[in-house]
Amino acid sequence: MRRYAKLVRARILISSTVLSLFSHFSFGADDPKYVPVASYRNTAKLRETVGARAYVILRERKINCVEAGSYGNTVSVPADRADEALQLLAKAIKSEGLRLTLLVPNGDRYIVATPDSVLEPKKEQ
Repeated sequence: MRRYAKLVRARILISSTVLSLFSHFSFGADDPKYVPVASYRNTAKLRETVGARAYVILRERKINCVEAGSYGNTVSVPADRADEALQLLAKAIKSEGLRLTLLVPNGDRYIVATPDSVLEPKKEQ
């Protein structure tokens, strides 16, 4: 039994060493941070219509997007392109009736925004 425990510890040590050597290739500082910009309910029909259309709109402007979720899907984009993605999706909601919920940052949280509030220029106070 001790021999088996030593073998398991050795494999764990080797595996963790290999992972630490190669982790900078996939999780480096150059990888973009993704932030949520929109969400929609996760049903087959909405995934095929709303999700597919949102993906096409963002990819036309060469904005990478990731969708994830179980009950509701969240559309996330790189942080440096989030404002542009929000503008594009807000225009699609107004012109095409796309059924998305827009998400804008508010401190350390994200709040629901209307397309009009995203499209209006920000007023200086």
